[in-house]
Amino acid sequence: PLPASLQKAEKAMRMFGMQIARRMLLTGEPVAAQEAYRRGGVLAIVPKAQLRDAAMALAAKIAGKSAKAVQLAKWSINGIELLDVKQSYRFEQGFTFELNLAGVADEARDAFVATGENADFSDEADG
Repeated sequence: PLPASLQKAEKAMRMFGMQIARRMLLTGEPVAAQEAYRRGGVLAIVPKAQLRDAAMALAAKIAGKSAKAVQLAKWSINGIELLDVKQSYRFEQGFTFELNLAGVADEARDAFVATGENADFSDEADG
């Protein structure tokens, strides 16, 4: 079956290249997990029995970061998706500036300088 929505064609082209995206959209054929992994479309391929543990490990890693930084990083990456390089850079700089004003960057840098490790933000309140 063909996809009911073609709204993700641009994402498929960025992730898999024009020819694979074209094949997917015209035939309805999925991309194999191994090919998606090779092209950076998925982070890992794990057995179904290990999927929850792998997801929880990634979630714990993200949860250990500054909630403010994670929120702004998500807004940044979502916001630049369709922008050209110059506009993307300017957009991202606004979030970098906000993190600097909030002191998050200073805290992360100071922790790294003092210990050689990343700052632990795991007990930080959301946002």
